[in-house]
Amino acid sequence: MDDLKKWVNENREDWEVYHTDYDPLWADIEKRIDRENKKTVKRMLITVMKVAATVVVLSLIGLYALFNNQGYDHSAGFALHEVSPEMAETEFYYSSMVNEKMERIKMSGVEISPDVFGELSSLDSAYQDLMKDLNDGAGSEEVVEAMVQNYRIKLFILEKILEELNNEEDENTEHNEVVL
Repeated sequence: MDDLKKWVNENREDWEVYHTDYDPLWADIEKRIDRENKKTVKRMLITVMKVAATVVVLSLIGLYALFNNQGYDHSAGFALHEVSPEMAETEFYYSSMVNEKMERIKMSGVEISPDVFGELSSLDSAYQDLMKDLNDGAGSEEVVEAMVQNYRIKLFILEKILEELNNEEDENTEHNEVVL
């Protein structure tokens, strides 16, 4: 065995038909690895940026909801978001819809009857009372349903105001088209 091994080692060069320079081969492999690493880092960076953007957007939505919460004093009782996560979603949905419609009405520049704003204020007062009732624990399900109904009524009133504003705009447009 030792003689065979010795003979193979001595004659190895005669058997090697293909002589390969391994330096360029390894350099090419290293370039490919570097490119793959850069692509992986780029994908990870994009993912991190997406997550960061999502966190920022959700934080801004939360802050918007917090600061535009119709002036409710939550220290006077529980709000819907303190009942359960589902109620938090419900409260956020209705409060953002109410805020959006209020902004559209304000931006229209049309003066709204004080009676309407009086109704909205009485709904706010009723909501405050409901928060106190919820704090007392009296008929929780009924109180929560009443709080949601309060939002629905407020939303209904605001939608009616916006419908009237749209109808007036349509009539003015039709009148202007006839005159022209």
